[in-house]
Amino acid sequence: MVRVAEEWFAVCGGCELSLLDIGEPLLDVLPHLEIVHMPVLMDHKLLGQCGDGKKLEIPEADLGIITGGIRNEENRELALEMRKKCKIIVALGTCA
Repeated sequence: MVRVAEEWFAVCGGCELSLLDIGEPLLDVLPHLEIVHMPVLMDHKLLGQCGDGKKLEIPEADLGIITGGIRNEENRELALEMRKKCKIIVALGTCA
């Protein structure tokens, strides 16, 4: 099982849609993934950075995917947290 964390910064969402456009082959891969953090799929606004002021914790993961550009200090801190918690980081898309 591969633990995956994904974070999007200043993005259009096109990269995430492109992943979904893989279509049926994606269904073969999903059983082998444990998605531990993916804001595009979960609402975390009350948990950190944009919510009540508590720090958003990124779980440890085998693979970290970052999309979009880092536009402020909060994004920078979150990107550094991803680097600490993920064994491999992939910058996905032209915005990353």
